[in-house]
Amino acid sequence: MSNESPLAQGPVDVLVGPHWHDVSKEEFFRRIGDMDVTPYQIGDWPYTSHWKTRRGDVVAKTVDYLPEESALPKTRYIVRRV
Repeated sequence: MSNESPLAQGPVDVLVGPHWHDVSKEEFFRRIGDMDVTPYQIGDWPYTSHWKTRRGDVVAKTVDYLPEESALPKTRYIVRRV
C-alpha cells in the first residue's frame, strides 16, 4: 500500500467550469497585469490560489501540482474566458 497522496500526483483536476481555461504563465500575467488583484491561498497542498479583485471577484487561479515521476512542483495557470 502506498503512502502517497493522490492529490500530489499528475495534473490536478480543478473544477473550473466552462468560463475558465488554462493558459501559459506569460499569458496569465499579461491578462492580470493591469488588474488590481491579490492571490488568496485556498487550503493545503496542492496549493491553490484564487486571484481576487478588491470587490472580491475571482479573475484567475493558480494550482500547484507534482508531475508524475518528478519531485519538482509545477503550476497550472487558469483565467476566466473573455
